[in-house]
Amino acid sequence: MKLRLLAAALFATVSLTAPALAQSYPTRPITVVVPFSAGGPSDAMMRILGERMKVEIVGALLHRPQVLFLDEPTIGLDVTMQKRIRMFIAEYNRRHGATVLLTSHYMADVEALCKRVIVIHHGRILFDGALASLADEFAAYKTIGVVLENGGAPLDAYGEVVHHEGDRVALRVPKAETSRVAARLLADHEVLDLTIEEPPIEDVIESVFAQSAPQ
Repeated sequence: MKLRLLAAALFATVSLTAPALAQSYPTRPITVVVPFSAGGPSDAMMRILGERMKVEIVGALLHRPQVLFLDEPTIGLDVTMQKRIRMFIAEYNRRHGATVLLTSHYMADVEALCKRVIVIHHGRILFDGALASLADEFAAYKTIGVVLENGGAPLDAYGEVVHHEGDRVALRVPKAETSRVAARLLADHEVLDLTIEEPPIEDVIESVFAQSAPQ
């Protein structure tokens, strides 16, 4: 019963906002009173993956570690709680100067939290550097999104059309030719909107693995 009560108390702490939870660490232990029925929290609730992950994160932080290892910290959580967990981890890193080592296949966590990325494949380091440098080094293309005054004009001559929704067309073009293709579009058409984007981080990681594959 004591173990189940402790788990319930730890679970309740993550309902606080990220700054409020972080602020409690340097000043006092976390004390939470959680009302529940005489039978205690249900075993079914405690088995839910997302609830278990929140408990484990709070448990890992109780002794205020200076090196924090996190493995898929937002798995099983809804979108709102994912954001709050990321905010809290970032605030913990900033406030305490802790080193956070995140292992994840979930790229949203990586993009939100990591300045430095290490890509490891079969025990070999394929990349170690800034997240922003990953796409610069390994991405072979960029995506140009364009909306034309004449939405029906064909754009195949400017690059590979990878998406077409309404008036917006997404073109995949070689990275080295991005500026030239964008200039051609602006010169040849009445352009209402034009964006140039890096490929999704998932595609970049795939390129890293593909380039490291044995020939």
